[in-house]
Amino acid sequence: MDNNAENRAKFAEEIHSRAKACLTSNDYGHACANYLMLLKLSAEFKTTVKEEFAIALDEWVMQLDQRGKTKDAFWCFEQALELWPDNDMLLHSMGAFLFKLGFPDEAASYIRKALDINPDNPGAKDSLQSIANSVVERWHFRMLNDVTRNTCYLSAVQKAVGMGHDTVLDIGSGTGLLSMFAVQSGAKSVHACEMSKTMYEMSHDVLTANQMEDKISIYHKKSSALKVPGDLPNRVSLVVTETVDAGLLGEHILETLHHAWESLLLPPPRGRVIPAGATVYGQVIECQHLRKRHRLLSNTVGNLDLHNTEFISKAVCMEQTHLDDTDFEPYTSEKLCALPGGYKTLTPVFKVMHFDFNNPMQLYELQTSKHQSFISSIVDCSGQIDAIVTWFDLALDDHQSLSTAPGYDSCWEQAIYPVHTSQLKDSSQNPLSVKEDDTITVAISCANNHLGLMCCKISHNASHSHVKGHDVDMKKSIALVNNISRENDSQNVSLSGADGFVDLDKMDLSSSGQSCTKSEGTTNVVFLEEHDVALLNDSKTQFALLNAIKSTIMRLKPSSIQASMNKDETESYERKNFVSDQLKKTEEKTAVTISSSISTDQSSDPSNKLSVLDLSQVLSVAGLYAAKLNDTTNVCITQPNRNVQHALQCIAKNNGLDIESNFKFVSKSDVLHPNADALWDLVIVDVVEPTGALRQQVLEDIAVARTFCLKPNGVVLPGEITIFGVCVESSNLLSDSRVLGDDRTMGLNIAKYINVFKVSTQLDLTLSTLAYKQLSLPFLMFHLNFNQPCQEADGTIPSHLNQSKSISVEITQDGRLVAIPYWFDISMDKDHHVNSMDKETHWKQAAFLLEEPVEVKKGQKVVVIATLKGSSIWFDIKR
Repeated sequence: MDNNAENRAKFAEEIHSRAKACLTSNDYGHACANYLMLLKLSAEFKTTVKEEFAIALDEWVMQLDQRGKTKDAFWCFEQALELWPDNDMLLHSMGAFLFKLGFPDEAASYIRKALDINPDNPGAKDSLQSIANSVVERWHFRMLNDVTRNTCYLSAVQKAVGMGHDTVLDIGSGTGLLSMFAVQSGAKSVHACEMSKTMYEMSHDVLTANQMEDKISIYHKKSSALKVPGDLPNRVSLVVTETVDAGLLGEHILETLHHAWESLLLPPPRGRVIPAGATVYGQVIECQHLRKRHRLLSNTVGNLDLHNTEFISKAVCMEQTHLDDTDFEPYTSEKLCALPGGYKTLTPVFKVMHFDFNNPMQLYELQTSKHQSFISSIVDCSGQIDAIVTWFDLALDDHQSLSTAPGYDSCWEQAIYPVHTSQLKDSSQNPLSVKEDDTITVAISCANNHLGLMCCKISHNASHSHVKGHDVDMKKSIALVNNISRENDSQNVSLSGADGFVDLDKMDLSSSGQSCTKSEGTTNVVFLEEHDVALLNDSKTQFALLNAIKSTIMRLKPSSIQASMNKDETESYERKNFVSDQLKKTEEKTAVTISSSISTDQSSDPSNKLSVLDLSQVLSVAGLYAAKLNDTTNVCITQPNRNVQHALQCIAKNNGLDIESNFKFVSKSDVLHPNADALWDLVIVDVVEPTGALRQQVLEDIAVARTFCLKPNGVVLPGEITIFGVCVESSNLLSDSRVLGDDRTMGLNIAKYINVFKVSTQLDLTLSTLAYKQLSLPFLMFHLNFNQPCQEADGTIPSHLNQSKSISVEITQDGRLVAIPYWFDISMDKDHHVNSMDKETHWKQAAFLLEEPVEVKKGQKVVVIATLKGSSIWFDIKR
């Protein structure tokens, strides 16, 4: 028996050695097989191999997925979890994989199990935050907190049921609020359907808590899958729904109601729908913030020429046929009153279209034929056309209505239809510039469950002799929106310069800017995400990055760049990108960009070769900058998005860069691991997401790159980041993250159940327009130096991945401490830095919300405990 045990232990050690050898040589498949065999043979190895096995499994699953062998990847997870069901790392990996494949509900289940086992798993915490936003989107909280909306719906349902419409179907029932309104109103029977598995399961808990589980029948299916008889015993007399989005039709309400009238509802007038109808309104606006997010503002970015390619956001409708594309959503959404820098209205409000949801014939016609029309609107304020915005009045019945118009305190945003010069036949120098009394023609299309608007024609008034001056103070607006308040309920955070402080006053829009138009010979049109277009337009960040790369190359490969890149040329480039728009008009043709000339004799010297690894997950042109400065540069890019890869290839080709020989797109796992074959002179990383938070896994990536993949004198860019925070009170942050109490939902018990999915970190914030009360001065939390030599003698992962600091913060005024917004000062090198709070950059901000608000008094000192674990930031407060 002893010999058997000894032999078994020896055999297990041999298997472990084989598994580690396979892992070291990046043979992840055989590594996984050996680890599985080891776990079957001896469970005693679990503690020893936990991290090794997780790495091997993650890498092998990634490789299988890339080869299209998703079923094999699932089999690996199933085998691993069968042997080790309480491994939080495996459960998290399984959840992350499911989320990647588009199964957020199932992913949430695995990740919550991982956190039940290990509440401190930072990766699982981050993943659950991401998944929570998918399975329970933030608008659920805003809607449930909207007392006006809830009161109007309750009143409309009570009235309809009282008039005899007492058999009810709630379509897209969510938490079950409208269904419960129907029960409270005395409905004889109530049915509901909900597609989201998470919301469907939650609504069962909600109904039970409100003692209505036996009064409402809920179906986990689309309304179009309901059968009468079958699911419903008879046709119903009332359908209640709120399947609308900012553009009204994006949630397929026309298709849903068309089917309901055909198959589920009694014919009118015995049957009816709440809401009864909607009227959409529109207006043309100028907005620099939207302009920078949807179209390129210059034909040069850094030292790169972009003349032969159009870079446009995916939301831009290029031609009329796009409006008929079922996969194309021709708008984004924003709160107009929260746009950084505000906006200016260029036309009066115009009526776009009216929908009667209680008219089955109109719904049939809209579903079976394409509606097209044109509206002409006279310009009443000179400016630059950037977008058409729409909102709607939602008539619940003859007396109750809701409005999504800007300026109304409601849960809805407005729809934004970006405008681009390609929509116009006019090829004049600046076709989107209009003057008073010009005419703008808007094309409207209603097809495939979308309402599409696009600017198709501008008729200039020939009698113009001059343009009247206008104060861009954002006060000119329509009667519906003239009461928009743009003031915070507190002092703004005062932030400036290298200490992390910038002014939070609203940006001046007095410079209208120029949009790039298609030049002759344009052959490429590339559609990008909004944040990628905004990054290309972020001249401050591009300037800092370019000059940091230039300085690094001059230090590492001094003979590879001509001395002609002198201070005068740099200053000329900076002037080109930062002068006001008025100066641009006169200086644009004469401004000199940074020279990218390279000596032929020098470039043939192997010692001048530069290797660049770009780990950015956004559209980073950093590698192209380096290649333009040094033509022997080899660039490796881990960007997985094919559209972004295509954009980089277009830019490279346009700038004469050898994309075939000097550029390579690879998987991050191929280059970023402890046994990487290649060593790099320069590693580029996008540390901060456009949404304002640290990019997930970024600090771990930097640690691995710095420790295992960088040459001894190599450099990480950015070199340093400093993280700042401030204590605030904000009811808006609270209402976007959780239901604030049962009083918001007319006394129904919902908050407890949906708040399970509240998130601790709010992203995509614009602090300059957020209503908040500042409770402290800004304070420094962390300073991270990515180029500091490792202090660990054994070369292990740098210690900056795990930090915790206690910061004494003095409260400057009484209030309820709700959140800690934070931002980053990003030092590309010692001479060039940008701040994510700067309104001229492309970043937004993030905020960490406390579990519960803390009452604080002026002069009181609180201790902010800031924790940086992996790439996650967490806070706690001690008084």
